[in-house]
Amino acid sequence: MLYSPLGWLVRKGLEKVLGKAAGGLTGGDPLDPDYEFVEVEVGEKDALYPLRVLEAEMHKDRLRAVIEKFDGKLERGMREGQRTVLDTKVGRLKAGEQFSMLCNVFHGGAPTGLQMRVVGRGGGMLDLHVEGRGPAIELLLLEMQGEGAVEGEARRLVDVPVRDGRFRRDEFGTEWRAEFPEEVGVLFGQPLTMTVEIGRPGLVGAGDVLATPVVREILAGLAQVLEVAERQLLEYGVGDDPIAEVACRPKLWLPAEVEDERDWTLVVERSDRPEFGWHLEFRGVEFRGIWAGD
Repeated sequence: MLYSPLGWLVRKGLEKVLGKAAGGLTGGDPLDPDYEFVEVEVGEKDALYPLRVLEAEMHKDRLRAVIEKFDGKLERGMREGQRTVLDTKVGRLKAGEQFSMLCNVFHGGAPTGLQMRVVGRGGGMLDLHVEGRGPAIELLLLEMQGEGAVEGEARRLVDVPVRDGRFRRDEFGTEWRAEFPEEVGVLFGQPLTMTVEIGRPGLVGAGDVLATPVVREILAGLAQVLEVAERQLLEYGVGDDPIAEVACRPKLWLPAEVEDERDWTLVVERSDRPEFGWHLEFRGVEFRGIWAGD
């Protein structure tokens, strides 16, 4: 979507003064097929959330239904006028025609700017392209995956790799999650994830999870932690199965309720028993005990 240079300068000035994005609407009739909303997404979250991209081929009636369902789940959804414009433009779209719209919504404790582009293909079919950063695009991805599985109407879902070590908030707004590349460390050849629950003692605000003292301590001493963990698991035993063959999905888990703000648990699952897990308890990088159970 295009912005005038003067408008861009004014917007940036307001962002500096007010510390938030300044958005507005273009003039004209909202029901006109050429009418477009012009809003500005909050730039500060770019450092917290990765860019997500969704592409799908759907019938216009299904698109309307999915958007209505998705919008109803948001903490703060689209403006009523935006929904009207979207429905009207989708209904009028002919083969080869397209329109774009930027919708600012709020979900999971954070804003998301959804940049949509819809292209008509004829016969009521549409190509949908959506980009955004934040919990709302994560929710839309889930909704579209469900549609694809049930209706077979999602052509493809494109998502940037998540195993990049960056924290992103879950769709329910209860925890921060990160998936680390293998270079960070592996347990019996398995890459690691980390989950930090909202309300965790010492958790730095505004989603800067990596600045949390215990997170920094764990990552700095991760090689030592993993060496101890593998040794303890081998000593603990897993019956007749070699542990390297059944251990999977190791997770560095930092729950909200702990005795000490440096306490955390390394949870390792079994591939043949997904409800089972080994729990290795640490305080910082100091090993404190191991137990197993469902």
